[in-house]
Amino acid sequence: MKRKKKQVNDEKFWSLIEETRNECGNDFTKQLRLLEKQLATSPDSDLIEYEEALKTWLHRCDIAPLVDAMLIMYGYVSDDAFEYWRAALLMHGQKVVSDAIRDPETLAEQDYFEPFEEHLALVSGECKRRYGEEQGWEFLRSAEPEIDEDLDYGEQSESVEEALQTYPKLAAKFWETYGRKNFERVYS
Repeated sequence: MKRKKKQVNDEKFWSLIEETRNECGNDFTKQLRLLEKQLATSPDSDLIEYEEALKTWLHRCDIAPLVDAMLIMYGYVSDDAFEYWRAALLMHGQKVVSDAIRDPETLAEQDYFEPFEEHLALVSGECKRRYGEEQGWEFLRSAEPEIDEDLDYGEQSESVEEALQTYPKLAAKFWETYGRKNFERVYS
């Protein structure tokens, strides 16, 4: 029997992100500490909602144009690095994320940011603190958001040069200062 997954309520997720972002700006580590404090006093249902929203939005950001954006901004892309970069992108708030999904060039309005893996472990860390290692993981398994399997991944650029031409605002702001240096370090 196929289990029906519930629709994700991401209101609290974005509210927490916005609240902590307003207080911390681009300091993701400080923002994460504030999120940890908020979630430490939240009921279990809020932990599940946060994790479901995080997974849902990570999936929504798993599109080719954002792979190109990361390549330009950061200089290289791997599966893990792209997941961590999307986790950092989510720390910017709903408007920035929604705008970036619609048009990656809007990221040229943001400051440079690096992948931020720690965001992915936020809820699991709190679950382990509350219930211990094994029960914490068991508790987290209940966070199964409804994922849109028909997400249009889009077209990824064939080369760095094509990505730079496709996204000239990103290229102008990030490539020479950040992207090229990492690209040359990784691929030379």
